[in-house]
This record gives sequence, C-alpha cells and structure tokens, in this order.
Amino acid sequence: MTEVWLIQRFKNSTQDQIEFQIEPWGYPVWLEPGSMLEIHYLPPENRKDTSHFQTHDDGLIQFWCEGPRHKAYVDGEQFKA
Repeated sequence: MTEVWLIQRFKNSTQDQIEFQIEPWGYPVWLEPGSMLEIHYLPPENRKDTSHFQTHDDGLIQFWCEGPRHKAYVDGEQFKA
C-alpha cells in the first residue's frame, strides 16, 4: 500500500528570524527572512487530522503535528533535530 503524506508550508515573509517549533516533539527550527519550511507528515489513522498552527505574542509559531511520522525541510534541505 502506498503511503500518502500531507504537506504544510510556512514562508517567513518578515524581515526577522522566526522561531518555529514542531510539536509534540518541541524541537526548534529557526527560519531566516525569506526561508520556507515544509512539514511532510502521515495523517493519523482512523481519526480526523487536527494538525494546526498556533502563534504566540512573543513571535513563536508552533505546528502541532497529529501524525505518527514527519519530516521537515528548510529551503528544500531536510532538517535534522
């Protein structure tokens, strides 16, 4: 059976570096101005995918990934936590 991966993209269109966290693992990814983050993940099985972005007043952005596995890419390069 073929796995179907979902993709979420986030582009830093600000002039500042942004801290981005992929949860529930909690590791930080720092995005430079103009950088693109892609999160590829398997959706949860037997339930609705409730993955979502959350922003905070201090500028932190979190992506709550509900899938069992994921991969992150910054500007096309795989990110290793």
